[in-house]
Amino acid sequence: PDWECVQDILDHGARERIDLIEVGSHVFATVAGVGFGARLTQNFNELRERSGFFRAASRLCSSQIYSLLSLKEIAMGATIGEYIRVDCEAFSETVRAAAIMICNQDRLGGDICVAPPQDQTDARFNVLIIPADSVPWMRVGLVGTLASLKLGHIPQGAISFSTDELSLSVSRGISLPLFADGEVISRESRYRFRVLRSAL
Repeated sequence: PDWECVQDILDHGARERIDLIEVGSHVFATVAGVGFGARLTQNFNELRERSGFFRAASRLCSSQIYSLLSLKEIAMGATIGEYIRVDCEAFSETVRAAAIMICNQDRLGGDICVAPPQDQTDARFNVLIIPADSVPWMRVGLVGTLASLKLGHIPQGAISFSTDELSLSVSRGISLPLFADGEVISRESRYRFRVLRSAL
């Protein structure tokens, strides 16, 4: 929070090992996901790359820029919901999901709650599934879901659990973009996540 804290860490060597999460040939430390979050990340990074004004605005607005981009995605009619097979010890089901988040911390973008408080040393990670709904008001419901997350609450109807390993897959040869640590890192039809204990 301040330089004195940083100086104390440097002077006394205070540090703690944390778990990382592996997916394919990639490793990440914070949050990964498919669905809405991946599209949002891709949109954010494309805008940041193309526009100096957007880069400056994103630095000034911090996490608020994600909220604005989310509303834009919903308003522009982004495709919502893909049938995804989710398999792990705690949950095994095919769900039509607007987003699935794999969380090694409890916040995304600074203030969007995606998991209960996380312990990055317990060899587990949290999974948040936001189911899509086929009713016409799904887009309104997604705005409400995002508002709940922004206010620090896991929304009603979301599925949340912890595990140490998880597989996601889609049929029909569809490739799902996967974001992790703020970048789109892969496009596959199948992903397997597992904990790398005390890896950092």
